[in-house]
Order: sequence, then C-alpha cells, then structure tokens
Amino acid sequence: AIINYITKKHLPCEIETFIHGAMCVSISGRCFISQFEFGKSANRGECLQPCRREYIIEDEEGKRLKLGKNHVMSPKDLCTLPFIDKLIKIGVDAFKIEGRNRSPEYVKTVTEVYREAINNKNFDKKRLLEKLKTVYNRGFSSGFFFGIPSKDDWANVYGSKATTRKQYVGKIIHFYNKINVAEVKIESKGLKIGDKLMIQGPTSGVFEQKLDSMEIKHNKIKQAKKGKVVAVKLRNVARKNDRDYIITK
Repeated sequence: AIINYITKKHLPCEIETFIHGAMCVSISGRCFISQFEFGKSANRGECLQPCRREYIIEDEEGKRLKLGKNHVMSPKDLCTLPFIDKLIKIGVDAFKIEGRNRSPEYVKTVTEVYREAINNKNFDKKRLLEKLKTVYNRGFSSGFFFGIPSKDDWANVYGSKATTRKQYVGKIIHFYNKINVAEVKIESKGLKIGDKLMIQGPTSGVFEQKLDSMEIKHNKIKQAKKGKVVAVKLRNVARKNDRDYIITK
C-alpha cells in the first residue's frame, strides 16, 4: 500500500525495493547483538548473525526451557515471486536481491528465476518456486508487503532448507578448447555416468550439465574414484583450476 501510494504521487525519483533474500530481525540492519557479543558490527558489514541461532531460557535454578519451536529471532527469507507481477504493475523501477556471501549458483539461480518472471507475465510460478528452493534458503516469507509478519514467518531450522546440495569432486587440470573437453583430477567424491555436474570458476562463472560420458586414456568408463584423472565433454567453456561438483537431492 505504501509503495502504491508513493508511485501515484509521481515524485521525481525512482522506487527501489528488495524482492528476495535474507531479512534482518531488526528490519534494516539496525541491530547491535553481534557488536555486543562479538565486537562485529552489522552496520559495518561484519554481522555474525547470532539471531539465527536457537535460544534457550535458563532460570535462577538452572532449569532450561527451549524457547518455542522456531528460531525466534531468525526470519525466513523474503520471496516476492508469487506477487512480483503486482510490484511491476504499481510501477517499482528497480528490484534488488539480497545475496551477500552467497554462492555463485545462488546468484545464478535466483537472478535467472526473477529475470524469467519479469520478462514473461505468464511464467510458471510453481516451477520457478521449486527452482528457488534448490539453493540456499531458510524458507520463504512475503515479509512486510502484506502487513506485519506472523509466527509462520520465522525460520524453523538453523541454516539452509535447500532441496539440493553440492559435493566437491575435484578440479580441472587442463581444458581442450577445440573439442570442449576437460581433464578433471578427482580429489574427493567419485564420479559416475548420470551425475549432475556443476562447474565453477572466477571467469567461467557457474554452469550445470548431466555427465553423459567420460574417458581415461581414450577408454570409455562408467565411474571413476578419487585420485583418477578423467576426460569429460563439457557444453560450455571451462578453464584450468575451475572446481567441479556434483549436485544431489
């Protein structure tokens, strides 16, 4: 209602609003818990987020009581995807995504989802919401857009509720540009045909693909264990020292 009121005033300024990401228990970062407890100020970008923890009340006799079923100072993440069309319609000029200290795949996935939603007014909300759930999240809330948040807007877990996780496999030791083949040194979890690969690098960015084939010394194999060097056909350009992961449910 407030945003709608401002846009109807036709003021000579642009309207910008957050549409996705972590929300501070103090609404806009005006919190001193981290500064008081650890000497790390939220106002200097150093917050250690003690609000995200689970708290217990202890009385004078040492008896303890768990404080509610939820993490009582940890809000769920803001998600405006279900009503992004309303924000567009009332004339918001710029959308912001809160993504400090988030992974490359988080940035890629969230920006892709909202770009599709903004460009296509008939977007599939259910499909895109499921896609958002695959990366870091504490559950989703509409924040203050429709009034004061309720008890259902507090997180009920510590950390992420993402429906997928990435597991480190190894790194690329050589990439053959002409044939788009990477030599991967397996340093942790092994690989097998059918795995969902994620490649990350400072220049390559992040991309995913299904592992359809791999070879050792030109011989096709179905799986490879730690310590092996395997050749993998990629769909995108990668680079030496790019890191390889597999994505699991």
